[in-house]
Amino acid sequence: MRSILYKDFLEQRMYFLIILAVAVVSLMLAAWFKQLDSGTAMFLLFGMQGPLFIYLAAHHQISSEVNNRTYPYLLSLPISHGRLWFAKLLFVILYALLLYAVYAVLALICGASHDD
Repeated sequence: MRSILYKDFLEQRMYFLIILAVAVVSLMLAAWFKQLDSGTAMFLLFGMQGPLFIYLAAHHQISSEVNNRTYPYLLSLPISHGRLWFAKLLFVILYALLLYAVYAVLALICGASHDD
């Protein structure tokens, strides 16, 4: 299962960087229009972008296997189908936790005022 998680990490690392770039750009745009405080930053990241990007990461887990034609290979490995799906689910959960941890740091940094 560790090798499946590592393979998923290698496939998703560029998407993770793109997601963080989108988050930074959206926060910079909100700051440019003087609409950025910690509540706005939390809404942008946790309410709008987070669920969308987690859905995209979960969808990409299976669609990339089918498109790359590696899904039959994964099913032929000597692990159960349930364990394979659990590895995919575990990766998405870890991905979401890491994404939200970075989002929390970005929201706190961007929403902090100069008076604090």
